[in-house]
Amino acid sequence: MVGGKYGSYEIFKEPGELSFISLGQSDFFPYHYRISIRNRQLYSFLAGDDKMENPINQQNSNFDLAFVLIWLLPLFVITFSYNILSSEKEFGTLKLLKASSISITKILLIKILLRFIIITSISIVSILLLFYLYGVNISDNMSGISKLFLFICSYTLFWFLISAIVNLFSKSSIVNAGILFAVWLLLILIVPAILNIVSNYKYPVATRIEYVNFIREATYEIDNNSDKVLDEYFLSHPELGIRKSKNMPFWVYKNALKNKIIKDVSGDFVNHRNSQFNKQVEFINNFKYLSPAIAMQQTLNKISGNSTSDFLKFQAKADECNDKWRMYFFPKILRDELMSKNDVLNLPEYH
Repeated sequence: MVGGKYGSYEIFKEPGELSFISLGQSDFFPYHYRISIRNRQLYSFLAGDDKMENPINQQNSNFDLAFVLIWLLPLFVITFSYNILSSEKEFGTLKLLKASSISITKILLIKILLRFIIITSISIVSILLLFYLYGVNISDNMSGISKLFLFICSYTLFWFLISAIVNLFSKSSIVNAGILFAVWLLLILIVPAILNIVSNYKYPVATRIEYVNFIREATYEIDNNSDKVLDEYFLSHPELGIRKSKNMPFWVYKNALKNKIIKDVSGDFVNHRNSQFNKQVEFINNFKYLSPAIAMQQTLNKISGNSTSDFLKFQAKADECNDKWRMYFFPKILRDELMSKNDVLNLPEYH
């Protein structure tokens, strides 16, 4: 009862002050786990929550600052720079510029630089205003904020350089806009989508629904054949001895063993799933520079504390904490021990 109903508790991954920058993996990984020896909480430990999420919400995700910076900022850059030279040609002023002592390339760079300063300034001021509205302590988060502004400037500069290269071909404004939009579509949407499809094909990962169903089926199998399963478990673990209960009803003893068996049975499934997921992450990392959007997204995830590695670390800590909690009570149940005052005062704690 202490290990289940009365002493169990939930652990949470606390959001940081910069979490609002990017939701990252927070809508995919669980941010809380129930630490308990009760079987009904096993799903919570393995999958974060045994309730089925609405798939539409998971697919649509949520609106955050990362979406604005990664998807919309390049469109603003394209809007302000697609006709830097072509407009001069269309208005008949390009010949006058060529007649001046300043080269066309220098004029192009000056125009690009001016627009770059305007857009980055607007972006940084807007974000600083968001920090003020969200109550972010800038001095305490100076490192993360500095990285954020550095990558915003780099990302903006990248798209201005692409725009400058397209303008050098001396095409019409409409053609320039079409080319730049095609490049935006390729780098922001198509390349990440292809990498995602390839990684899923090479290293398929069981969905969370499959994950939870696997545990449920294992639980039902043990429930329907509990005597047979327990007998086989005792045969393979003679060190457990023979059950002689004085203090507890048999169901307590049976449920404790059932939790242990399910944990053992699911071990290979869990390890394989985690291994496949890590391979997917590694695959994407190897090709992330094919798309600035991927590199930018990963950077924003790290700054916000919502990256894959952040959640995997929390998951590993939850796993360690849950095992420690279970193994504190499991031997006592096997030995038919009552909880003493010292046992209650020295329960395993999460740090």
